[in-house]
This record gives sequence, C-alpha cells and structure tokens, in this order.
Amino acid sequence: MTAAAPAPADRLTLSAVGVESFHVIAALYAEAFDEPWSEPSVRELMSAPGVWGLVAAEPVKAEDAAGASAARETGGDPVGFVLARVVAREAEVLAIGVRPCARRRGVARRLMRAALRLAAPHADAFFLEAGRDNPAATALYLSLGFREVGLRRDYYRRADGARVDAAIMRCDLGSEYSD
Repeated sequence: MTAAAPAPADRLTLSAVGVESFHVIAALYAEAFDEPWSEPSVRELMSAPGVWGLVAAEPVKAEDAAGASAARETGGDPVGFVLARVVAREAEVLAIGVRPCARRRGVARRLMRAALRLAAPHADAFFLEAGRDNPAATALYLSLGFREVGLRRDYYRRADGARVDAAIMRCDLGSEYSD
C-alpha cells in the first residue's frame, strides 16, 4: 500500500472482496487498529457463511502500480474496509477500518452507505458496536440512521490495556437503502 496524495471520497473505488483477499483486509486492519487480527483469523472469518466485505481504494498512479497486488485486487490503493455478515434477516458489521492517512475524508461513510445498501435486500436491520471513546464513529453511525439499543461493558481493549464500553447500535433497513 502506497502513501499517495489523498483522493476525495467521491474518487474512491468500492470493490466487493471475498476470502481470497484476506491478506488485503488483514493489512488494512493492522494499520487501522491497536490490536489487529492475524491473517489466519481474517481468512477464517471471511470463510464463514454470510460474511462479505468491501474495500475502498484510491486511484493509483501508473508509477505506483507496478507489482502492487493489492492494487490489482481492489482497483487502486486500499485505504479502508468493512466486513459484515447477514444471518436470519439481520446484518452485522464485524469490522470497519480506515488507514490513518485516509481518515476524515468520507471513506467510512462511503463504505457504510454501500454496506447498508448491500444488506437491505437480505436483512431488516443492521447492527454494530461503537466504542464509547470514538465519538466520530458514533456521530457517523447516528447520521446514517443508527440508534443506540444497548451497551457492552468493557468490550474493547486498547493498546494501553484500558477497557472501553461499546454502544450497540441498530439501523432499520427501510426503502432509503434499497436500490
């Protein structure tokens, strides 16, 4: 993954990815989170029934693209991802992450909107957890129609060992997310 100049969110390419792209997701996860999942864990998760993923990629300059397998798989330089699953008419975000160099540019919003649209034909509601120490993520989810429906105490563990509560959030998938 290169550190190209930031592209606006409207220039991102969103690509559906399957288990064959587990290494791209694992690399993005490692950049986005304090305690990343291992490649075998990502591969196992992505192999589970009902799991699907999207990768957001920025355009790659021709000179940066030579030999870049992640760019070939995702149509550009991967900057973010969402993994989700649908089971019994309920969808759930398993993980969403954006590389630090691409944050605050609408990447997560684009990924979430696409995930909501993809899930709508197969699910009645979409669930996720948001760390209480991440007000930007909570604000994003609220702006997309999620509401808080519960709490998981000490759900996340941060790099410094601190435990953080997570709000359980739900979005009802109505006609605004259907194509």
